[in-house]
Amino acid sequence: MNKTLAALAEKNPDKVRGWYKDSDGYWVDLKRGWQWQECHSVHEWKVRDLLASFKGVEPCDCDDCKKL
Repeated sequence: MNKTLAALAEKNPDKVRGWYKDSDGYWVDLKRGWQWQECHSVHEWKVRDLLASFKGVEPCDCDDCKKL
């Protein structure tokens, strides 16, 4: 378990649906209504980079999110 990503999820319950690590690096799945670079997840190879990229998460108004 990554304590840093667990803390990120705990501090941002309105944005973060969950996170995980796989062979492609670290991922944060975003809740509907949020996006990062037109995706509903944030992906980076390193936790440090993921935390920096997470700062770029913004509201999403795609068709799926509008259905909320």
